Amino acid sequence: MAATRAVDMAKQAGIDPKRFRKALRDEHFRWHNHNDRWTAGIGSEQHTAMERVLQNLSNVERAA
Repeated sequence: MAATRAVDMAKQAGIDPKRFRKALRDEHFRWHNHNDRWTAGIGSEQHTAMERVLQNLSNVERAA
């Protein structure tokens, strides 16, 4: 399964990667351990959750 990283997802969406990773940390996902890389298999539940967080950030930036 191909994987993606949070930094790549953020850059593609025009979102600051640090801001995206902070938003991901704020979600307190059970599947992510402290200091692990934000990497997920494309199409996985983790990837879907990361996409949701990214979409929320994108919506906030457009509204501002």
